[in-house]
Amino acid sequence: MLHPIYSATGDYPPVMKEWMAKESKEEGYSRSRLPSFTKEEIEMVKGEFQMRATSDTARREEIY
Repeated sequence: MLHPIYSATGDYPPVMKEWMAKESKEEGYSRSRLPSFTKEEIEMVKGEFQMRATSDTARREEIY
């Protein structure tokens, strides 16, 4: 999930895009359910994180 933030490209890995497009097509969608990033969004999220916390109790991930 955090690949866009940690990667040098600021986007999802190609294998994830391909897999999600395939799965979405098989589920009857006309396009991938994985949202696309605009160039502006890529520049905004690339490398931008302050803290990542995982809670085993709540079983969810919070990003601050």
